[in-house]
Amino acid sequence: MRSKEGDDTESLSLPVDLIIEILTKLPPRSLSRLICVSKLWLSIIHGKYFNDLYLTRSSTRPRLLLHRYCHDTRRSHYSSLSSEPSLGDSITLPGCQISPPVRGLICCVDHDSRGAQESWRVIECKYPYYPGTQGICYNGVVYYGAWSNLTDRRSVVVGFDLRSEEFSLITLPEDVQIISRFESDLVRYNGKIALVNVSLTRKFDLWVLMDVKKHEWSKYSVVAPTCDFFRCRGTIETGELIFEQFYFGDQFSILYYDPKQDKARRVDLERRGDTTSGGRKLFVDHVESPMFLPRKFIH
Repeated sequence: MRSKEGDDTESLSLPVDLIIEILTKLPPRSLSRLICVSKLWLSIIHGKYFNDLYLTRSSTRPRLLLHRYCHDTRRSHYSSLSSEPSLGDSITLPGCQISPPVRGLICCVDHDSRGAQESWRVIECKYPYYPGTQGICYNGVVYYGAWSNLTDRRSVVVGFDLRSEEFSLITLPEDVQIISRFESDLVRYNGKIALVNVSLTRKFDLWVLMDVKKHEWSKYSVVAPTCDFFRCRGTIETGELIFEQFYFGDQFSILYYDPKQDKARRVDLERRGDTTSGGRKLFVDHVESPMFLPRKFIH
């Protein structure tokens, strides 16, 4: 059996730059195994330079992330999907998801865990409001829909700057409303933030935030090329609009639609043995991260 010192010596026969180049092309699951190869590989994979490089390259090939929650077991199942009609890497974690993915990280809550609150601190907002949608992170700012009060339910978008840790309120056009957490979404639309509500017809109206400081919005309408009931999840890097099936049974469908070429393709995914009821949601522009959480957080 070789010693770890011998392994490191053998690893040095390859230039470090070449090792890094090879590792950046591998999925995170493979990286988690390769940290055991040698001390050199461990230091590379855990290093800030490699993490930043991996995230930068991963951002150029974003994927879809399908989240399924099982009420019976109180566990969340995540599947990373490419543009091909098949499931990619999957993982199951305890607890339910409470936020969309940001730079490969997902915030979950496990009601059975202890002392977790010690890692968090509370930042108070000077504006009174009630959250109305899930958040979306864009250019270092977390945006989410809200109501400024519950009396007249005036709809606004709240922005939280992660660098300055300051809140801001962005007003919506008067005739635009946030309906509910289940019927309204903030999504990405061609590099900008947009609000879209569930539609009972094939037509979707996207209100795109054109200027954050001036609170300027533009309306874009799109007709989904399907007779089924779908919800709009925004655009991906190819410019295609993504629609996810709103009601589902044994099969879950995703629709890719290119409005410029007026072409659509549909991907049907099986439940793969998940027979218990639970929520499902699709997220776009998910990037894979090489960051590893301490083992105490993984059951």
